[in-house]
Amino acid sequence: MLIINNFISSEQQQSLFEYVSSNQMPYRIYPTYNFGQNDVMKDKVHSPNQFTHFLYMHGEEKSSPHIKILRPIFDKLQEKCGEITMFRAKVNVTYPYPPYMGYQSQVPHTDMAYDDGRKVPHQVFLYYINDADGPTYFYNENNELIDAIEPKMGRAVIFDGSILHAGSNPVRFPLRFALNINFRKGKDQTP
Repeated sequence: MLIINNFISSEQQQSLFEYVSSNQMPYRIYPTYNFGQNDVMKDKVHSPNQFTHFLYMHGEEKSSPHIKILRPIFDKLQEKCGEITMFRAKVNVTYPYPPYMGYQSQVPHTDMAYDDGRKVPHQVFLYYINDADGPTYFYNENNELIDAIEPKMGRAVIFDGSILHAGSNPVRFPLRFALNINFRKGKDQTP
């Protein structure tokens, strides 16, 4: 796991936050159902809903007109990782949710899997757009907590997509904005 503070310049951080928190960025309520991806968690389970804006989905004809906000991050990510193939990019917005007011973990999951349940080899880039509370938790294959990363504006976390992880809802802050990019090193690959 690689943690990088101030992944982009402070001016770029502020510009990105202002854009995604303005009324020009449309979100929809995204029901967050996850299917069990290990022996501990096998059934479909529900996490708190979140607001989401999908910027890009591999294989779809059109991406969001707001994808331009990714340019500074995408350039920096390629600088760090070399040429990449992006599979998915989205902005998630979580908010205080009464049943989750003690920083309880949402459902541990991996972001990408084939229809038969096999994990898609990929990397995850998680970028915190604003200062907030509600850590991201990381688990081993037995669902045991191995790490927790606090959201901080400009902080990026890059990790192997096979690692179980889960967000948590903010308690003291009204909103928690996070950018999630799923990618693989190399060009023009399919998931």
